[in-house]
Amino acid sequence: MHHLRLVPLATVFLSIMLAAQSTPLPLVGQPPVAKTMAAGDLSRPDPAKQARLKESYGKLPLSFEPNQGQTDQGG
Repeated sequence: MHHLRLVPLATVFLSIMLAAQSTPLPLVGQPPVAKTMAAGDLSRPDPAKQARLKESYGKLPLSFEPNQGQTDQGG
């Protein structure tokens, strides 16, 4: 009688295991990852993206906090 309960349980367990090993779906708002990208492509940055990053990095706001015991004042 106990063996009859194991069949549906084993079926559910195996289904979950198969689903966990399948190809994951991309998160909402993220483009799918290209599977054909070669390892060498990662080391060559896109010049247009690089220029935009440099431009936007220079526009980041600066802020300073006085030392109120966070670090040693003696230096």
